[in-house]
Order: sequence, then structure tokens, then C-alpha cells
Amino acid sequence: MYRILQESIENYWKDPATQGERRNLAEPIKLMLSPEYYKKEAEINSARFQQAQKLLSYLKQEENQNPRFKTLLWHLESREMIPSLQRQLTEEEIQLCEKQASILLQLIRLSYWQ
Repeated sequence: MYRILQESIENYWKDPATQGERRNLAEPIKLMLSPEYYKKEAEINSARFQQAQKLLSYLKQEENQNPRFKTLLWHLESREMIPSLQRQLTEEEIQLCEKQASILLQLIRLSYWQ
């Protein structure tokens, strides 16, 4: 799944229809697909890293409703991308994470696979 997601995000990035807000929404997903970049961003605790952590926490909370999230989290955790279990998301953060999770599901379901 992780390899498919890596290739799909590259195709997503190349698609002109994903420019603007949709591309901004996908930033934390792209960050999670590069362990080296993720670690660098974690070291400086960047805004991108913080958003990726929020998304990971959301996916962890939703993993029982969507088994694909559980599988993805297993792949990410094996690369030391672990969600914070103490993070409480605000309603605004949940809404943002829902949009990001929707894009993530499109990628996992091969919508951008070529």
C-alpha cells in the first residue's frame, strides 16, 4: 500500500486539477511518504509536521471505521511515523483532516494510479 501511495501522490501532484486548495490539503500526505523529509520536519517541529501529526492522529481515531487506515498506519509506524495518542483535535482540525483523509482514500483506491 505504501508504494502505491508514493506513486499515486506523484501523479496527484502532476494533475492540473489538483492545484490550489487540494494540493495544499495533500501537503501532509506527501510529507508522510518521505521518511527522511518527515524526520527533518519533525526536528524543527514545522507547521507541515504538525499538520501531518494531526492527520495521523485522525487516522488513528478512525482506523476501526476504515481498515485501510489501519493498514496505512502500520506501514507508517514501521517507518517511525507515529501519531500522538494524546492529541485532541478541535472541530476545525477534524474537518480539515476529513478532507485530507478523503484525498488519501482516493490515492489508496488507485484514483491517481497510472
